[in-house]
Amino acid sequence: MRVENEEGHVLNENGEHGHGDEHGHKQVKVEVDNHPKHVQAGTYVVATFKSLVEVDAAKELDEVIDGTLTRLEDNAPVTIEGGEVFFSHVRHGGSS
Repeated sequence: MRVENEEGHVLNENGEHGHGDEHGHKQVKVEVDNHPKHVQAGTYVVATFKSLVEVDAAKELDEVIDGTLTRLEDNAPVTIEGGEVFFSHVRHGGSS
């Protein structure tokens, strides 16, 4: 399983830094705002994933899960296997 630390660096099961494609991580296609993006399969922190797929950090990211838009928290993990569909949008709410 691919896990990243707070800085977005890939860690292996022992918490050590790993590397990308040269170690067999496969590139997969996901869709973000109706545009195809290619990333390595694995688990990412949502904020890091947004950066990889060029989504503005100020926006929220939703994933289509079983036909329903599901909001992803920036500090939550998201697992990418290929074929996932995401939409970004301006954050709702705010201070009063």
